Amino acid sequence: MNWSPVPDLISPGRPARVALAATLLVATIQAMRGWSRLPDSLGDTDDALRLSMVRDLLSGRAWFDTHIDRLQPPEGLDMHWSRLLDGAMALLDGILGLFLSPETAELVFRFVWPLLWVFPLVLGAALVARRLGGSAAVLAAAIFIASVPVQMQFGPGRIDHHNAQIALSMLVLAGAVNLETRWGPWLAGIATGLLLAIGLEAIIFAALCGVKIALRFADGAHYAKAARRYALALGATALIAFAAQTPPRLWTATACDMLSVNLLAGLAAASLGLLLASFVKGGRLLRLFAVLAAGGVSLAFYLGLDPACASGPFAHMAPRLKTDWFDHVVEVMSWPDFYKIRPPLAATLMAPPVLALIAFAIAVVRERKLLRDPAFILVVAVFIAALLSGFFVVRSLSYAGAFAAVLLAGVFPLLLPKRIGGNFVATGIAALLISPTPIAFAAAAIAGSQRAETSADRKLCTASASFAEFAAVTPGLVLADIDTGPHLLAHTPHSALAAPYHRMGEGISTAHDLWAAPAGFAVSLLKTRGVVYVMLCPARGTSPVAFPKDSLRTALEKGDVPSGLDPVPAGDVFKVWRVK
Repeated sequence: MNWSPVPDLISPGRPARVALAATLLVATIQAMRGWSRLPDSLGDTDDALRLSMVRDLLSGRAWFDTHIDRLQPPEGLDMHWSRLLDGAMALLDGILGLFLSPETAELVFRFVWPLLWVFPLVLGAALVARRLGGSAAVLAAAIFIASVPVQMQFGPGRIDHHNAQIALSMLVLAGAVNLETRWGPWLAGIATGLLLAIGLEAIIFAALCGVKIALRFADGAHYAKAARRYALALGATALIAFAAQTPPRLWTATACDMLSVNLLAGLAAASLGLLLASFVKGGRLLRLFAVLAAGGVSLAFYLGLDPACASGPFAHMAPRLKTDWFDHVVEVMSWPDFYKIRPPLAATLMAPPVLALIAFAIAVVRERKLLRDPAFILVVAVFIAALLSGFFVVRSLSYAGAFAAVLLAGVFPLLLPKRIGGNFVATGIAALLISPTPIAFAAAAIAGSQRAETSADRKLCTASASFAEFAAVTPGLVLADIDTGPHLLAHTPHSALAAPYHRMGEGISTAHDLWAAPAGFAVSLLKTRGVVYVMLCPARGTSPVAFPKDSLRTALEKGDVPSGLDPVPAGDVFKVWRVK
């Protein structure tokens, strides 16, 4: 049978067309799977809180006012999230509101926002795949990136920052492996600046790409222009983003969990240092010394202004929060621990990386010269970094899945039998067969036979309808499960004592102490703290935190309500008591 060859997908403009086609396909699938369920829930805690902040902006909240009054009042919470995302979401919601009712506009915005990041994700993957494997790799990249495991952070309602960071990370990688082009260094620098402005959880991937760019210049003087363009793009983007989203009162404040003055100083030093180094006329050793000096000065500025940041983004978190809360957060569990409670999802997340590792091993055996390709080495390094991060902190597996897809696409042409290579239909079918989707479904089905956490009832605790009756009650401060806090803000006029954010030291610690207090004395402590309502969601099950047998939490979970707490009608899902 004579099949048509794989079309030209590598000429200028072709990867963008592939990305657009894949985005439209993903949007169609997401609409069929998720649009009807979108009103049922606001998603996870971060989705709910982000929506609250967007609503505040639309209601007239000042741009630089990121203070959330209804979390741990009266102190409140100065949120460290990027205002750039808040503003972009508010703009989209506002534009839709010109043509739709406010409620419909919000629904459409929550559906569209994640899909806006699918295009840059697929485009970045296609540009990486083009560099590694040509047209067949570009076709495979579109199929693999559109797979279910990779798209889990891009579903309807996912307005958290993860999808933006995954897409920007892919663009950073795309720029870094295309240094020979005019646009590659600019793309890498701009995407890195935006990525770090949004959050720091992907900083290791950006750092690896930056190091690769600097070392390419050190190894070859002909990369001087590329290094210069990258440095200018990174420095300018970081500075503009910092000025655009950081309140002037915080311009001199250091932090380890956001783009603050210490990180800005480090990025400025790195950018300026690399820029100056690009004019060095000496040999390799001199260029290497110049880029190492730039890196050293950059690190000295970052850690010199705040030495605690050597311990990571949570360096300033109150120590007791680790045992009171952080050790029980699902998304920061190790993969083995996560597998114990959610085997199917854990298997789904790990399937693309395992598939990529197998494909990588086969490809290297067949084509040893891959290990001498700097672009291929960088893709592998970023993938391995994401996989190792995901093994110890499971949320990083979302990045590992995306990088696994592009690595798998890059070596895909080497996996094809010679009689198939070059045939469009056969290549497409082969890509579909080894796509992460069927592998992930198979892995999830096998893992599904293991003991799993029952989540169907737990979803009632975040369902929009569950909050309707309590929303009509006189507003007050609520002691509730920590993950209920953001949903209280989004669904009701109430305030929450605790929410799952590491800057809420007082609220989380106080909530823990109140839950742990002896039931007989708890009411007086609740009054002292100003708590008006105590709230439980029985469907959530017992708390992962161990409380004393005589504690308020244990008593309420058993149905032993101490005197001083009167029941409040709050629907069928929640149990609520008013503090007398």
